[in-house]
Amino acid sequence: RGIPEAGMFAPCSVYFYIPKGTNELHVGYASVDNWINALNFRDQRRIDYMKAIDAEVVQTFEEMGFVKVDQAAKTTVEKAIGTDNKNEEINALKAELKKVKTELEALKSKQKMIPILTLPKEKKEEMNVSTVLPIKTFNTQKYVSGTPLADKQSAYYAAQPQNIGRLKEKLEKNGFQILSEVEPLVGHSILTITNAQLQATNTFLATLNLHLNGTKEIRVQNPNYFGLAYLQDKYTYGQFDDTLKALNNALGDLYEVEDTYATKELSSYQFMMGMPQYNDFIEVMEGSDALAKVKGDNKYVAYTLTLPNGTVLVGHKLKKRTNKFLHKIVAERNTNILPYQSLIQNNKVIMLDPKYYLALSLPHLTMSDFMKIASAPAEIEKDIKRAYK
Repeated sequence: RGIPEAGMFAPCSVYFYIPKGTNELHVGYASVDNWINALNFRDQRRIDYMKAIDAEVVQTFEEMGFVKVDQAAKTTVEKAIGTDNKNEEINALKAELKKVKTELEALKSKQKMIPILTLPKEKKEEMNVSTVLPIKTFNTQKYVSGTPLADKQSAYYAAQPQNIGRLKEKLEKNGFQILSEVEPLVGHSILTITNAQLQATNTFLATLNLHLNGTKEIRVQNPNYFGLAYLQDKYTYGQFDDTLKALNNALGDLYEVEDTYATKELSSYQFMMGMPQYNDFIEVMEGSDALAKVKGDNKYVAYTLTLPNGTVLVGHKLKKRTNKFLHKIVAERNTNILPYQSLIQNNKVIMLDPKYYLALSLPHLTMSDFMKIASAPAEIEKDIKRAYK
């Protein structure tokens, strides 16, 4: 692409090794920073693209269980400590360990039992200083109950980050049932919740997804936004006030996000002329055994929920490779568009067309972004259908 000297870095090599005396598998490869610096790149778009590819490589290895290590920093620290000092520390630790073992054996010989106390995971999180979360400053409009319907709707509300264990307790205390906890992307946890008010819609709106984005924020789907889109003329402003108040109690102050869309256009939402609308469902399968296929131990299913009218809402775990479409358009902050849903009604399984759902859920999606994930709708449909095989 105009820089033939880049061939000096080809082929790109990845190496694996096990350090002597350990049982750890290490993997390494040259960072794209080598390319950027050696070839004196100046085009920021090219640099951003290369770094995005590099991040995908790191993401792939992290999904395999590897942990990224700053090798340069590690080497600097090791040099600063010095080999002799390290050996002295190791010998001191060995001596201390030997002393502890001797004392332990003495206690065992006297048949004195040492009780081991454990704490529930949630309490550990509260006590662990590493889980102290920062306070985020929001510069957007705060949700206030009873205010008139705005001209634009925020697709999501954001709130201060919380430890997941404590959050679950507060959600349940405020009337929500937690249906599932999944991690579509590494470091991005999604809780799917429901309550009676949501279930009464008997639609895809029977659940809401909360995104715990590490220490950054909590993001939850706005029932008014999706209510306008899904319920259309059956939507009444204020019908989800109880749900929003409950979310307010559990999450704290709720703030609008940058992903907004015109209120009056949501009921007829369409990404562009010729693209699907809400009622353009995709039929996944038909048969009386549909529910049996996704009930029980199905690794492709996050949850099932029977609604008041007898239909069953199913949350699906997509393949990790499929989920990566969020990386391609830098939309990780909205990972709570997953799990993807299907609906079983009258022995027929339907799903929202991904070309509709993705565009609706990502209202700032551009045509260029859509082209980047052109294969995602078909991949999502394929993943949903495999759960019913």
